[in-house]
Amino acid sequence: ADLDDALDSLGVERLFVPLEAARAMAVHALGSLPHEACGLVMFGDDGDLAFVSCLTNVDESPSRFTLDPREHYGAIGFAASMGWTIGGVFHSHIRSEPLPSLADIDGGGDPDWVHFIIGPVTGRKPSLRAFRFLKHGPVEVSLDVGT
Repeated sequence: ADLDDALDSLGVERLFVPLEAARAMAVHALGSLPHEACGLVMFGDDGDLAFVSCLTNVDESPSRFTLDPREHYGAIGFAASMGWTIGGVFHSHIRSEPLPSLADIDGGGDPDWVHFIIGPVTGRKPSLRAFRFLKHGPVEVSLDVGT
């Protein structure tokens, strides 16, 4: 509770990620090798992460991603049918740490969205981090992964 209070007083955003959601991102990242994986993250009305939608990277690249437009459109419909909102995106880094690359930052994105990065996928222990891409640069979101 002390850490929570300290983070709250600093204005650090915290987000709970269900273990199943983190696993879905990791499995998709491994299955997408040698390319970056990507997908969308859906949130419920309560602001909690509700679902991870694993999509195809149409770039088929180890260093960049573009969501398949048809799958993206389908995910929008699915989220709406469940009463969820798409509020984030995830992708993997093959060999680098899960920090926003210049390509990630240049790709822009909605500053209201959470950008999850998992990596290095080919490393011993990939980790999951999240950021908001604001005008002055990326700001990390503190993640609490659990059941």
